[in-house]
Amino acid sequence: MRWLSSIVIFLGLLIFTCLTLIGYGFYKKAQSPDWKLWQLLSDRPTREDLEKYPKLKTIPDSTSSKQISKIGQIRLNLSNECEIKNVSGHNEYLYITVGPVGVCHRIIIFDPNNGMIRGTIKITK
Repeated sequence: MRWLSSIVIFLGLLIFTCLTLIGYGFYKKAQSPDWKLWQLLSDRPTREDLEKYPKLKTIPDSTSSKQISKIGQIRLNLSNECEIKNVSGHNEYLYITVGPVGVCHRIIIFDPNNGMIRGTIKITK
């Protein structure tokens, strides 16, 4: 009978701990809608770190909307006659094919993990 009361006490403490963590999550989410629990374990800079230390910022972010993802806006600076023809992924990179053939024809290699353009392959004849 003693083991049964031990199990009940353990489960009660477990339920209390879970409810406390859920309450803490709601509190932090109310303060900052971008907050995530797993972000505490990440080594990537947070939005607050980028505001405190502007040298960490690698991507221009000209808007303050909360609907934009963690990496901000990515500007490809395409001219009016250029358009994105295809986007494909391979080995944690996105390959953005820009066309039509001619001045615009190139492949942009984008790393979505940190929001940086890793390189451009210009296709010429």
